[in-house]
Amino acid sequence: MSNKLVIIFSLFLLVISCKKSNKTTLLEGYVMDHYSQKVVPNVVLHIVYINPKNPQIGQTSYNSQNWIEDIQVNSEGKFSYETINLSNHKYDLILINDTIISSLVYKVTPYTNNSFTFLTKKLKNLNLHVVQQDTIYNKATFEITHVPFSKSFILDGISNDTILFEKVIPDITYVIRCLFQKSNNEDTVITRSFIITNSDTISSYNITY
Repeated sequence: MSNKLVIIFSLFLLVISCKKSNKTTLLEGYVMDHYSQKVVPNVVLHIVYINPKNPQIGQTSYNSQNWIEDIQVNSEGKFSYETINLSNHKYDLILINDTIISSLVYKVTPYTNNSFTFLTKKLKNLNLHVVQQDTIYNKATFEITHVPFSKSFILDGISNDTILFEKVIPDITYVIRCLFQKSNNEDTVITRSFIITNSDTISSYNITY
């Protein structure tokens, strides 16, 4: 009788162990610069829970309120991380801080091994030179949008100005929505787009109106 109990108990432990292992998610790989292909050491990656009720997936990925676990990358740019805290939902893996951002939003598959070559881009600062050529406008509003960094500013009665746009992602299309207002409150809306390449020689963009 005791031998049967031992066998039953052993089988029970085996089943529990199998169930536990099936719930494990592994994330591993290297973090590298998108352009130079050199490793990026000592950064922190974020596992992001994607709320299916929120359609703005890009926004939620960069919202720290949805970061559920962090992964520390070592001095060689390598990471290996196991977790049992993921469920059967959608998750992303991202990197974002004051100087670099992940080139992509990487998808995580729960309960399996996920291997990544995790690419990043250095963020740039851009001087926006705004030049007024047509004096019929007395007010200009500019909105520059791209997840996760956007900027808006208003020039009121100023013909020329330079605006600092921080944390620009290289080789990404930015859309500028320009709203120009005349003295009679008549509005003109123009939409433009620009791309800043990775070149260190490019640090400014001209906006004329």
